[in-house]
Amino acid sequence: MVRRFILAIAAASLSVPASANDVPEWVREIVTKAVKDELKDPDSAKFRWLPHQPGNSHYCGMVNAKNSYGGYGGFVPFLAVIPSEQIAGARAVVFAIGRDDPRDFDTQFIVEQCAKHGFDLGGAYSE
Repeated sequence: MVRRFILAIAAASLSVPASANDVPEWVREIVTKAVKDELKDPDSAKFRWLPHQPGNSHYCGMVNAKNSYGGYGGFVPFLAVIPSEQIAGARAVVFAIGRDDPRDFDTQFIVEQCAKHGFDLGGAYSE
């Protein structure tokens, strides 16, 4: 009974968006910089953070930023590769940033890869 309760809590915690406080500052810093480097208007970026899993070399989240027309396009998933632990001077590498179309191949790939690494994007891209 206790085991089921613990598993239920663990499963529920994966689907709850994290506050910035649930993600170590070093992860937020390197992921923010890497994602912003890929955007047309990096200063407009707004992030939805997911709980960080210590020891995981991947980080997934959602970002919304202004497009070429100056408007926000909506939150899209991103996948970044990060060091599995804090290392001075470490950087994240953005593997991909999705599009606002859930049928887009790249977006589907990101969602699948994030799920494989334990990140739940909250069904934002399920049809």
